Amino acid sequence: MAILDSNLLIYAILPEHQHLRTLLFAEPHGISEITRLEVLGYHKLVSEDREDLEVLIQMLENHPVNRAVIDQAVELRQRS
Repeated sequence: MAILDSNLLIYAILPEHQHLRTLLFAEPHGISEITRLEVLGYHKLVSEDREDLEVLIQMLENHPVNRAVIDQAVELRQRS
């Protein structure tokens, strides 16, 4: 299972990125509480996007922030 980054969720709700939604649900994925905070805490988030993101977040496994989550995030960020 991959833990998804905030940007993937944001792009996934956009109509032009339907393929991302298909990929997200092809196998189990999760998010960390930090991702939920980043996505839903954005101060310019409009209500329609917030609703779409909340639905998407409910469909993903939510992981509390712990050392394993942080270690995986560090590893993923170092790949680029």
